[in-house]
Amino acid sequence: MFGALVTTTSVLAAGYTVTPINTPGSAYRMSSSGAFAGSYITKCTKLGGQPNYEICYAAPWYYDGQTIHKLSSKLWTKNGYALTYGINNSFDLVGQDTRTGSGGGWLYSGGTVTYSGSLPQGGDSTLNSINNNHVAVGMATNSVPVSRAVTFQNGVLSEVPAFSSNVWTAGVDINDAGWIAAWYRDIDKTDHAFVYMNGPVATIPLLAGTTNCYPKRISQQSGWVAGVCSDRGFLYNVTVNSPPMELLNLSGGSGGIEVWSVNSNGVVVGSVSNKAVVWPKGSANPVDLTQYVPGPWMVSRAMDINDAGTIVANFVDSAGHISTNLLNPIP
Repeated sequence: MFGALVTTTSVLAAGYTVTPINTPGSAYRMSSSGAFAGSYITKCTKLGGQPNYEICYAAPWYYDGQTIHKLSSKLWTKNGYALTYGINNSFDLVGQDTRTGSGGGWLYSGGTVTYSGSLPQGGDSTLNSINNNHVAVGMATNSVPVSRAVTFQNGVLSEVPAFSSNVWTAGVDINDAGWIAAWYRDIDKTDHAFVYMNGPVATIPLLAGTTNCYPKRISQQSGWVAGVCSDRGFLYNVTVNSPPMELLNLSGGSGGIEVWSVNSNGVVVGSVSNKAVVWPKGSANPVDLTQYVPGPWMVSRAMDINDAGTIVANFVDSAGHISTNLLNPIP
């Protein structure tokens, strides 16, 4: 592991101060303290006799607030392709290694990688999030076989007991209260978002006219959940029994939306038509974040937001160069 220098020059823009960070790859997830992480390509090797085919390796990196730390792919089985999906305030990382027979899901902590393994008689797993109590959540197949929402803590992989073992479930996110945002598949093959609250289960209503609903994030507090129903964004509070709010796009329609995160104030971030956006608290209409970051950009995505309102976003130019930026709201 080694550190890379970080670009610290900030650009003052209306609404946000923008700080570019010299990351080796796209950012994927941010912790509540503002650390964030992603994955990068460590090397690519051309295969003999196949000049147009090469195999590449990937490993995680994370930003601790001052320095970028690039982890070696050698920490993973067979120099794997380790994709990063979650980070907490202790710089524990979780994700999936797509080139391993050890279960796939992994936890990095203090320089050591631990694979989550599989459920009894099950197959591969993946870990999607980890909270500040060191509990990870994800999914793994069981002996039925169906996908099951799982937790991983102290080296033990366990099913989330929200539904019977023959119901397809998948864990997506977990907050420090232990609430898990997940989805399940019902008998008519419709997928529903739900929150497992250490016992009780709150199912999130489908948006009108949609058939499948998936959460992306649950807030640290206040019970906000953001996600997508049939390519339409939604915001819902599991502690308030009311219909979910539909998040609209920049032209006032309901398509072309990616929702990535929500904070405890109900502020949502994501992208619309490949532009990074934020949906302010209580508003179904987004604000285009590309106006605050000099371009031109072909693609941009706001990936995460914490309770301070700090946003981490990736911007990609026509040559494929990535600019990862922290956007801090101006009081």
